[in-house]
Amino acid sequence: MGRRHADAARQLGHDVVTVDPSAPAHYRSIVDIRNGVHHAAVIAVHPEHRNEIHDWLVQHRIPTLCEKPLGLTRTAAQIVCDAYEINNVPLFVGHSERFRSAVSAIRGARAWGQAPIQRLVLDRYGPTNPRISHPLFDYLIHDTDLALWLMGPGHTVEKTIIENKNVHAFIEHDAGGVSVLRTKICPDIMRVMDATCAEWNLHADLAAQIGHGVLDQMRDFLHCHQ
Repeated sequence: MGRRHADAARQLGHDVVTVDPSAPAHYRSIVDIRNGVHHAAVIAVHPEHRNEIHDWLVQHRIPTLCEKPLGLTRTAAQIVCDAYEINNVPLFVGHSERFRSAVSAIRGARAWGQAPIQRLVLDRYGPTNPRISHPLFDYLIHDTDLALWLMGPGHTVEKTIIENKNVHAFIEHDAGGVSVLRTKICPDIMRVMDATCAEWNLHADLAAQIGHGVLDQMRDFLHCHQ
């Protein structure tokens, strides 16, 4: 994700300094950038390597976009949020999937008072990733965020786990409607969203929109703190 964020910032005409504190020598370290002038920062390294970076960015009041998760525990994430809030430094959390065109279209339709979605189905299939401890649940976390973003608050009414390779979850939303989340570990990559309401149906291949989501998120981040 760090490379994608950097590429998006460059596409938007910004100079980018790449930092990796865990790193091979060809990366700049945070020490190398302390004397520079920086208008925004993106953090996409593992949470265990972030403390020094967060401290420096808060101290210098630099708006920050931080990739999920903010911390390895709820307490650690809250400490990060509190540090930025107390010092009045903007902190954004990476949710690039919210910026994909199909997701934005549904969110916009809801904002304009069009017929609410009755059923949202999110299918996410893909291989394991050595950088992610539990890819199946990583997939599910992303889709749960999208379901709540598009359909509003709700609660899980059923979750089925099959041999740690499949998860099916069903969410009933407070405002009505249901979300069906289906994730699967397999060699093929598929990322599909189907939304149904009384007036229209939408089918979208979200995997084809990943680059646009990262770019639009970066544009929104850079615009919001200016």
